[in-house]
Amino acid sequence: MRLLVEFGIDADIIECPDFIISDLEVYQDRFTQWLYDKNNEHSYWTYKDGEKYGCNYRSEAFVEWLNTFVLDKNEEKAQVVEQSIDKDGVVCTGVYPKDIQPIIYKKIKHYRKWLEDKKSEGLSREEMYQKKYGLRKYVAYAYTDWINRFILKDRNEKAYVVDKQINIQEIQSMPKIFF
Repeated sequence: MRLLVEFGIDADIIECPDFIISDLEVYQDRFTQWLYDKNNEHSYWTYKDGEKYGCNYRSEAFVEWLNTFVLDKNEEKAQVVEQSIDKDGVVCTGVYPKDIQPIIYKKIKHYRKWLEDKKSEGLSREEMYQKKYGLRKYVAYAYTDWINRFILKDRNEKAYVVDKQINIQEIQSMPKIFF
């Protein structure tokens, strides 16, 4: 069964066995308790002054937790189907290798400076991307271009953009949780 996992400004869709949906609040609570337990080591921690400070996660964290702690002996596993869907069903997100996430966090100021740089036409890169892709989609295209130029420049792997429309009626009919 498909489940809409809502975040502040967008949502993801995951598939999971029906019995998860039947007790969704219980699994959501157990996941949240596990996620924020500072005794647990996982890749979703953010650090401040070398100490665990908070968590940065999307639906992959919930899926990973389900598959590891709930569905470990189950043949059917949970999986992420779609990511970063806005309220109108538009998906426009950058996809890149997971191992570069720490590098991106360290260089995010470089990204902002690069985006704000004025070009010869007097427009910043941000304004140029907005003009080309629109306000709702420009970030994904700018971000992947920057990642390819500065982070993945010497690798065979490249970041790319997933840009499509999801059926809004299908989204509205799905069970939902909010993180």
